[in-house]
Amino acid sequence: MPTFSYRSTTRDGAISEGLIEATDEKSAIIKLKNSGVIPLKVEKKKSAYRDKISFRSAKSEVQTFTTELFSLLNAGLPLDRSLNILAELAADKKMQDIIYSVLNLIRGGSTFSDALERHPKVFFFHPLCKHDQGRRIQWCP
Repeated sequence: MPTFSYRSTTRDGAISEGLIEATDEKSAIIKLKNSGVIPLKVEKKKSAYRDKISFRSAKSEVQTFTTELFSLLNAGLPLDRSLNILAELAADKKMQDIIYSVLNLIRGGSTFSDALERHPKVFFFHPLCKHDQGRRIQWCP
């Protein structure tokens, strides 16, 4: 049976990473959800050789950020808590600083879109149109 690596969180924000055996990615996600955690990232475990060569670009960092943010928000976590979790998980120090900057701007009264627009070299596009007063995200059509 294939092995999948995962990163997950609980509703109170505890982060966990590990390996899980499942027939496919969908089954792995279901197993994780049934165990009471919120899966952030699930992917088939790569070979040892491939693990040693990692080419992470800014684009992949933003993609990871967007995917994980969607998972957290979809699970019902508030935006500020979700951003705080993602900042703690960020593999890249620059990305971590940017996420904390976005979080601080939001806590200072900026909308989520405005906070992302302060970092145009990183968030050169984003599907988020509006962040309303109630901390709910409205997606562009």
